[in-house]
Amino acid sequence: AFAFSNKTIDGDTFFLNSFHNSKKISLTSLYQTYKNLFFDLKFIFKAQLPKSYVFYYLINTYKALFLVKLNPKAIFGVLEKNYCILVNRYKTNSQKTCTFSDGLSFYPNVSIINVHADIFYSINKINTDHAIANHWSIGSIKEVGFISADLRADSKGLSSDLKLIYSKFDFKVLVALSQTLNNQFYTIDQNYLESFLEEILTISNIRDNYLFIIKEKKGEFDFISDDLMFRLEKKENVQLIAIDRIDKVGLNPYLSKFNHFEDLLDESDLVLSLAWESTVIWQSLKKKKLAIAYNNAFEQSFLKNYNFLESNKKNLLNALDFWKNASKKEINKFFKNINIDTNIHYNGGMYKMIKDIVNIIE
Repeated sequence: AFAFSNKTIDGDTFFLNSFHNSKKISLTSLYQTYKNLFFDLKFIFKAQLPKSYVFYYLINTYKALFLVKLNPKAIFGVLEKNYCILVNRYKTNSQKTCTFSDGLSFYPNVSIINVHADIFYSINKINTDHAIANHWSIGSIKEVGFISADLRADSKGLSSDLKLIYSKFDFKVLVALSQTLNNQFYTIDQNYLESFLEEILTISNIRDNYLFIIKEKKGEFDFISDDLMFRLEKKENVQLIAIDRIDKVGLNPYLSKFNHFEDLLDESDLVLSLAWESTVIWQSLKKKKLAIAYNNAFEQSFLKNYNFLESNKKNLLNALDFWKNASKKEINKFFKNINIDTNIHYNGGMYKMIKDIVNIIE
């Protein structure tokens, strides 16, 4: 992401004005932005776009030009922002754009559709096929494996009260919530979230030896009705882990002192993800933690090919019971098969990308 500031450096962050000739580049980029506007306005008006789009055009054109005029040999990152499309327009032939997906995207997830890059570093064939199906403008595709690192937030681990609760149950389910939005087109809204939690509540009554740790991600608890929240809080085998609300900062999961997702994952037996396409599923499987992807509204994905990796509301209890009682042989077979198909346990994706980019710039 682009970051401008009066500072040049703040901790590990280098702002754009810290680069050589940044002032000159800023002025020339601004000049060319308005010069391009003179020619592009007719296309904007011809397309009958709202006038407010002109503002976004100016901002993103300026960002793209600034980046290109820094004269990097390779532009590397998850190039899915608006200005990244314009980078492809303004870059020179000698400059290479190299991108990767920060998660495994697959059908029926529509995913982003406007990606332009000279090189796309794909996780596996599933990722490659999905990029092609979404008509990404890619020069070449290189499959490198999962691109992740064992990144952990600065945390003090599990809180003492939660450690005590964990010790009382023999099957711990980490329920990972996902971003919820109302009044706009999005995969998860309040009704979908509350229906999911109602099912968790029902199952918690049937299986009182199962512990359900419900982890907030981006303010999902604000969408839960007072009545449902009250009923969840009453249950001894349901624990709600909220994000710390910090004055003048707002919601920032990384600033919580205890009980981060990674802390909870280490101590849980299974992850149940509200979002079937969430990266937490792969984060869990990579650590050989069992997972269930909840999907109660969309077509089934390739996850259906594995026993109860994908589950809807109707068979969620069966899925939990299956993994609770699965033998070590069944679990090992599952991880072996998922690794064959997805390459989930290969750790060299980041190294392969960096090595390839070094070859480009040398």
